[in-house]
Amino acid sequence: GGPSSSSFSSKSAHLVDDGDENKKKNHALATTENQPLASMSDGLASNAAQALSEFVARITPHDELDLCERRQSAIASQLAQTSQVLAGADARVTRELQAANVELTAGIQALASIKKDLTYVMTNVRAIKQRIATSYPDIAEKWSTTGTTERPDENQNT
Repeated sequence: GGPSSSSFSSKSAHLVDDGDENKKKNHALATTENQPLASMSDGLASNAAQALSEFVARITPHDELDLCERRQSAIASQLAQTSQVLAGADARVTRELQAANVELTAGIQALASIKKDLTYVMTNVRAIKQRIATSYPDIAEKWSTTGTTERPDENQNT
C-alpha cells in the first residue's frame, strides 16, 4: 500500500498553511523595512523631478519657454471664457424652459377645460336629439338617412 488519500490531503493542506504563514511574515517584514525606503524614494522622486526640470530649462531656450507659457495662458483664458459663455447659455436655456413649461401647462389646462365644455354641450345635444326623436319621429327618420356631411336643412333652402 501507498499513502492514503487522507494523508496526502493533510500534507498538502499543511504545505499551503506554511506558504500562507511565510507570506504573512514576509509582508510584515517588508512593510516595516520599507517605511524608510518609501520616504527616501519620495525624496529621490522629488529631487529627480527638480533635476529634470532644471535640465530641460538649461537645454531649452528661454524665449521658447516664455512662448509656451503665453500660449498656455491664452488657452486657459479662452477655456475660462468658454466656460462663462456655456454657463450663461445654460442659465438662459433653463429660464426659457421654465417659461415654456408654464405656458404649456396653461395651454393643457385650457384644452382640458374646452374638452369638458364640449363634452357637456354634446351630451345636451344628444339629449335634445333624443327628445326630438321621440316627439317628432318623421324628422328623426330624415336625420338617420342623411350622411354625416349633409345637413337636413340645406335641401329645404334651395
